Order: sequence, then C-alpha cells, then structure tokens
Amino acid sequence: RNVVYCYRCCTNHPGASAPPSYGKMRPQAQQSNKHLYYRCRANELGYECPQKGITVDVLDSQVIDILLSLKPPAKWRENITKSISEILGEKDLEERLGEIRKVIRNMDTRWDHGFITDEQEYIRQRLELQQELERLTPVDTNDLEKAADLIDNFSVYWKGCGDDIDKQNSLIKKIVERVYIEDDSVVAITLQSNCHLVLGHKINEPTEYTVDPFITGSKSEPAVYRGGDDGI
Repeated sequence: RNVVYCYRCCTNHPGASAPPSYGKMRPQAQQSNKHLYYRCRANELGYECPQKGITVDVLDSQVIDILLSLKPPAKWRENITKSISEILGEKDLEERLGEIRKVIRNMDTRWDHGFITDEQEYIRQRLELQQELERLTPVDTNDLEKAADLIDNFSVYWKGCGDDIDKQNSLIKKIVERVYIEDDSVVAITLQSNCHLVLGHKINEPTEYTVDPFITGSKSEPAVYRGGDDGI
C-alpha cells in the first residue's frame, strides 16, 4: 500500500498541474475481496493512461522475488566509507576520522584533569571538531547495520510475518520506497536510502534502479542494475 506507481505516468509527468497523487496506483477489490488488484489513478484524475489493473498476487510475488534476490556485497562497509571519501575529497577518511577522535579524547582528558583553563576556547575547539566529525560521517552506522540485516535475512523476516498483511507491509516499507509497474511487470524500484547504500550504490546517486526481467519473469531483454562495482 502507498508504494506502487505507474511507470508510464511517472516517466511522462504532466507537470505542476497534476495533483500530488498523480502516478500512484491504489489497491482495489471486487466481489467481496475475491479479486484484488492495483489500478492506476490517472483516468479518475482526468488523464489518459493505458496501464491496466494488475492483480495483487502477480505484483506482490514479483516484489518478494526481487527482495529475495538482493544481497549486500561482502565489503559494503568499506564501499560506503570509500564513497564518502570520494565525495568529500578525503584521501583516507578512516585515518582522518581516527585523528579527530583522538584529538577529542585528548582534549576531554586534559579538560577533566584541569590542564585546560580557558573554558570558552575549549568549547569552541571541541565544537568545531565534533562538527567536522559529523560532516565526515553523514550516515548512521547502526541504521546501516539494520538495513544490511534486513536485506541479508529478508527471507527469515518475511516468513516471520506469517499471513499478517500489516506486518508484511511494514517490512516491505523498511526496504522499498516505491515500486514502478509497466503492464504486468515490476520494471524498477526505489529503495530506502540506507538499503540503497548497503547494496553498493553511491551516496550521491539516485536510489532507483531497474529490475532484471529474469527475476520477475518478463520476456524483455534484461536490464542492468545501477549499483557499485561490488554491488548487485
């Protein structure tokens, strides 16, 4: 729910005149929930779109197959550090982070033992070092560890949801931001940013990548993932 979008509408957006919900596909039911499907909202909003409804079972099974196929590269932590280094122009980010942490520790020790008497100068330098440390580490490592665990053990978490739709929906949204549909196939997905990084993508690259049709069963030519050299 709230993550499925029509690929045609999103790639041919009419501009500012369109409502915020333009491009979104919503779940609908017929015959007392016997037939469940996703339908593009373009026509009801006054726009033309040839996208037909796609059944929930068909779409959901494709998304699950895609998520089951994702695996973090072995060196995902090093890849993220390298990516940050390239963006910030640091030759050795880990070395610089180590230096900053060491200076902060030394300053705090000297302050605690009374070797620093100028409180304002201490606070100023301490704040500058802390700000540089935060600038060089723009991602939360704990969140990245959780994202890596979610992706690596997705099958276990999915099985743990059982038939609880709300739990399934919550789990999917921790990894996926958007799913793009064309005809009866998932053609692209947008990942949550932490999952995007863990899978080997660059920090400053779009979080969207095209889906390999062989995963979803499409007969078209296979697409290429937009990942890092060590990525998926």
